[in-house]
Amino acid sequence: MRKIIVLFVLTIAVSIYVVTPYIDSAPYEVRVDSRGVPIVDYDWLMGRYIGEQRYPVTIADYADKNYKYYVETGDEAYLQRFYANFDWLETNKVVKDGYVVFPVGFDYPFYGCKAGWTSAMAQGLTLKNYLHAYELSDNESYLKTARSIIKSFNVKIEAGGVLYVDPADGGYWYAEYGCDNSPRVLNGFWFALDGLHEYYNSTGDAEALALYLRGLEELNHHLPDFDSGSWTYYDLGAYPSDHVYHNLNVQIMRELYNQTGDELYYEYGDRWSKYNYSSFRFGRMLTKNLIRRFLVTF
Repeated sequence: MRKIIVLFVLTIAVSIYVVTPYIDSAPYEVRVDSRGVPIVDYDWLMGRYIGEQRYPVTIADYADKNYKYYVETGDEAYLQRFYANFDWLETNKVVKDGYVVFPVGFDYPFYGCKAGWTSAMAQGLTLKNYLHAYELSDNESYLKTARSIIKSFNVKIEAGGVLYVDPADGGYWYAEYGCDNSPRVLNGFWFALDGLHEYYNSTGDAEALALYLRGLEELNHHLPDFDSGSWTYYDLGAYPSDHVYHNLNVQIMRELYNQTGDELYYEYGDRWSKYNYSSFRFGRMLTKNLIRRFLVTF
């Protein structure tokens, strides 16, 4: 009987791992092409074939990681990979009326996103990439593009940007999934804020700071909504985090505390971290997650 229970729990965990969209595109198969640019194989999602795709979030994240590895080690191989991924972003940017975006070229049925949707997570990561490219080259055109990326945070989703304005309080939320029914995902919002924060720290850009602070204000308003009392939610649709994303939410609170010194983030990080010590709580959230997946899929 004990073996059956363990097998059931593992099945639930694997089911959640397969459906959740991870920041580095796992658990989807990822390969790197001859230039060093990642390609993600999404295979089938919720009964629809998506197949191999270039995902701006994955490419921008990979560029950012390689830049950091280059700074840490001085290894030119990392610098080459940074530029390979940065060049893809530069080639595939879309210049609109006063702002720049990096649209996703495929449907994402989990949230009902149609090809062409935007991602504030991609915008935040690419903002850092353009800043780094400028720091490496002194090419002013990269700073010009960076400032145009910042403008996208002031453009509503329906107009082609990444801004969701909360109808209840007028707050600014930068949407990881820029779709008609934005789910407001915590970790994607954080990557957007982090990009704005890093750009402000490096350049003193007033607009980046204002958008960062306005985002923090909205996040503070909704932090209780990400807390079930025993675990964290992945989004404001009350979709439970799996264990990886729960711990990412904890880390986000710690990073925000380091950035701002606001005790609110320390308190949430400490509280959420302690949820890890209750296997009952984790199992209950896993079960809820599986039920929701079943209902959405079927």
